[in-house]
Amino acid sequence: MSRKAATRRYSSPTSPTRSGLPSTGARPGTNSRAAYDKLSSSEEELPEKLLKNSQKARRHSARAKEGTGQVFENTGTATAMLEEDTTISLVNSRFVELSGFTAAEVEGKMSWHDFTLPEDIPFMDEQQRLMRTDPAKAKNRYEFRFRTKTGEIRDILLLEGTIPGTRQSVASLLDITDGKKAHDRISESEKKFALLFKSSPVTLTLVSAADGKFVDVNDAFVKNTGYTRDEVIGRKVADIGLIADPAGHDQMVAALKNRQIVSGREMLCRGKSGEIRICRFFSSLILMSGQQYLLTTVDEITDRVRAEKALDESNRRFAQVAESAGEWIWEVDADGRYTYSSPVVEEILGYTPKEIVGTYFYDYFEAGKREELKNAALAVFKEKKTVQHFLNPCLHKDGHIVMLESSGFAGPCR
Repeated sequence: MSRKAATRRYSSPTSPTRSGLPSTGARPGTNSRAAYDKLSSSEEELPEKLLKNSQKARRHSARAKEGTGQVFENTGTATAMLEEDTTISLVNSRFVELSGFTAAEVEGKMSWHDFTLPEDIPFMDEQQRLMRTDPAKAKNRYEFRFRTKTGEIRDILLLEGTIPGTRQSVASLLDITDGKKAHDRISESEKKFALLFKSSPVTLTLVSAADGKFVDVNDAFVKNTGYTRDEVIGRKVADIGLIADPAGHDQMVAALKNRQIVSGREMLCRGKSGEIRICRFFSSLILMSGQQYLLTTVDEITDRVRAEKALDESNRRFAQVAESAGEWIWEVDADGRYTYSSPVVEEILGYTPKEIVGTYFYDYFEAGKREELKNAALAVFKEKKTVQHFLNPCLHKDGHIVMLESSGFAGPCR
């Protein structure tokens, strides 16, 4: 019996202050009346002028503050103004959205420390100090962990600078939590890939798609080719002479660059010893850390191919013998299904080999004795016994009974 299986994401302008009026020390007389009247007039007009100038200055200040506020509000990121003592004096709507606190809850009431994890505070305090005392040494861009009103921890990229002429600073907060988590997942995935790559019992290679040079090979590659990693990494396939079929290899690389998957392509490979082996390639284009690579599995099938060729030759010879013999030569699987029949069957039972293959041997037993003979034959198959002179009446295609005598053995065939 033969069994075959295939497994196979600012400050306001200061208001004008009133100056003292000049005093002449003279009494108004006839000659000085006009000057006195003029001075009195000026004295009466001064408060009105001062008021107008003050109102103008306030309007200018309000416009300036409004402009500054609009810029502050529309930075596109969560932004806060910090005092030297770490008090937050101003926040925009994006900061409110990020923190979960209202502006009224934060401005002038909360410290920068209230949003920072304890272990991050010393470093950040030092940067705040340096920013105001020695700016050249301060880091104005760094990551820290931000605690929201609900207690959620977010990863933040902070960009900060001081306001010229003041002791205040402005900080811009970019929430990088999701991006950092994605980066961490990718990093973890790449670690797992590296572990599986190295420990796989199958030969694996990783080649840069940009220049065709080996980036890595696994232990199985070293074992099967005889080359060490140092002898391969950084070099091209052609430089080493691994492929004895350069044209076939060029075709495979071209297909991969066109985003085609190479599956089961056979090529001749050459080991370090010079021995030529038959290999089957499975390769695809992958993306890691923003770079494209060719990941290839190499299955060395020399022995398998030789065995298959030997089996084919054996089968060919078997068929030649069976077809020239005067007896019906047949083969069934473990279930009793015909897998081969020689042409002589047509002379004996009237069926062609094509009609026989796929049917069961007991389908042709005489109805009255079918179950008895079927069970007896299957018992022999199960115990892998040799069959000698097994008499079995079979039905010819035209209906008449043909008495047959079968001899053979149960077990692997051909």
